[in-house]
Amino acid sequence: MDLDFWLATFQDLGKKIAEQMKQYAGTADGALIMGKGAGGDLTLKIDKIAEDIILDKLETLNNNFDQEFTLVSEELGIREFGSNSDTCIIIDPLDGSFNARQGIPYYATSMALATGKTVNDVVLGYVLNLANGDEFYAIKDSAAYFNGREIKAREVEIPRAFVFEAAHNKAGLKRVEPLLDMFERARCLGSTALDICYLAAGKVDIFFYPIPSRTIDYVAGKVILEEVGGVITGMLGENLDELLLNLEKTLPIVAAGNPVTMKKVMDIIQLSRI
Repeated sequence: MDLDFWLATFQDLGKKIAEQMKQYAGTADGALIMGKGAGGDLTLKIDKIAEDIILDKLETLNNNFDQEFTLVSEELGIREFGSNSDTCIIIDPLDGSFNARQGIPYYATSMALATGKTVNDVVLGYVLNLANGDEFYAIKDSAAYFNGREIKAREVEIPRAFVFEAAHNKAGLKRVEPLLDMFERARCLGSTALDICYLAAGKVDIFFYPIPSRTIDYVAGKVILEEVGGVITGMLGENLDELLLNLEKTLPIVAAGNPVTMKKVMDIIQLSRI
C-alpha cells in the first residue's frame, strides 16, 4: 500500500474542500438543507459540496487507476469501490458543520486509511482545519506532523486546558462537571477531529466526548495523537482498537496528551462514577 500516494490524495481533497468553504461557509446559501446524511445528521449544502468533491475523486481513482477500497463516510455511508480489497477509507467531509454554517472558524475535513475493518487497522490519519489551514497528519509507527513540522511528545505536570464535545446533551454535560475543577479553562469548540489534533500538538491537555461516539469521529485524530505518545480510550478505559469502522455509536471517549495526565482524569471519572 502506497501511503505517500494516499496522503497526497487526502491533501489534494482537503485543499479543494477548503477553497469551496471560503465561498460557502457562514452564508445563507451554504446553510441550505439538502437532506440527511448516512450518519443521521442534516446534510447542509456545505456538507454536500465537500461530499461531492470527495466522491468525484474516489470514483476517478477507482475507475481510472484501478484502486479498490471501501468508503466509510459521515455523509455517504458505507460504499464499495471494487470487491476484492481490505483497504478502507474513512472520511468525515465536514466535521463541525454547525460551526461552518455559522461562520465560526473551527471546522475540518477528517480522513483516514485502514488496511482492514477495525480501528487498529488505521495506518494513516489526516485532518485539515478548513478555516485557517492548520494541517495534521501521521503514519502509524512513524511520526506525526503539524503544518509540516514533526510533533514532539511532551509531559505536562499541571493540566491547564480541557476541551469537550457535548452539544445540547444534558447527560453528557453532567459527566463533564466533575472534571472542571482539574483545569484552568474548559472549552466546547465543536469539532472532535480538531480537538484531538490540537491535543496532539500540545495546545490543550485533555479531550472528553461524554456521550457515545462513532469511530469515524476520531480515528484520524487517534493515529496522530498516539504517534506523539498520547492516549485515547473509552470513558471507562476501554480499548478502542477492535471497534469496527462504521457509523454506529459505541462509547464515550477520553484522550490525553500523555499517560500521566490520562491517569489523573481516569481517577476522577472512576471516583465520581460518571
